[in-house]
Amino acid sequence: QIPLLWPTIVSHKIDKASPLYRMSPKQIEASKMEIIVTMSGFRSETGGSIDSMTSYTSKEIMWGARFCHESVLDRRGSVNIASFSQEDIDKYVRDNTVRLSGEEIDIIKQEVSGD
Repeated sequence: QIPLLWPTIVSHKIDKASPLYRMSPKQIEASKMEIIVTMSGFRSETGGSIDSMTSYTSKEIMWGARFCHESVLDRRGSVNIASFSQEDIDKYVRDNTVRLSGEEIDIIKQEVSGD
């Protein structure tokens, strides 16, 4: 168990050990998979336990996007103001992530480096 502090950002690195390594954006969109995320932790103030579970279907996975934590947590000097509205929690921003699988990127890198 880990202490869960606000905000908590969880990430999954897509490397050769990842089950998503060979999947391109098109393959993910066409699949019928579901990623289930579970977290267990404790409140540092009280020692009480926290258990959370959510899931993402292939239709909910957005390649080249990330949650916009700025809309959920507003830092004003030494004060943090958190928003728990679903509208703020669901906001995301697009980035310039290449639309290739991790495996395809590694193959291109090998070809460019001559390995």
